[in-house]
Amino acid sequence: MSIDDLSWKVLVPVSVILLLIVFTSAYLIFSPSSAQLEHPISEPKIIEVYDNDNVLTGATYTFEPFILNLKNGSGILSLKVTISVFELQLPPYFNTAIPAYRDRIISIVTAYSANELLEREIRDRLQNDLVIQLNEVDKNGPEVVKVYFEEFVVR
Repeated sequence: MSIDDLSWKVLVPVSVILLLIVFTSAYLIFSPSSAQLEHPISEPKIIEVYDNDNVLTGATYTFEPFILNLKNGSGILSLKVTISVFELQLPPYFNTAIPAYRDRIISIVTAYSANELLEREIRDRLQNDLVIQLNEVDKNGPEVVKVYFEEFVVR
């Protein structure tokens, strides 16, 4: 037996074993595990929930009271506003946006006259407008879902 015969007898089995190790490793690395096969990941589903009676509203924030001069000097409004947001807790950064929220409330409310604010339909429209406008103040902030007037006194 020559050295060439011996090297072929060793080289062929070692090569076969190395190839088996490489293919087995590749299979184990790139094939899905059994846990993944049993519980495939599905796409998240969006479920729309209509909350007509406001049962699902989240955290609330009450602003300091407002005393506002109304349109054309037609009167003064004492106003206490509470907002309800869609989240269970207000985020920590919410306090930094309060001045912007207050400014938006003042801008919108003072565009009305005292006579207009005495009408229920106008006050309802004002609440809806405030929801829309407050959500524009901080588009990354909590979604305002309801505005409550806790005090609303026109003088």
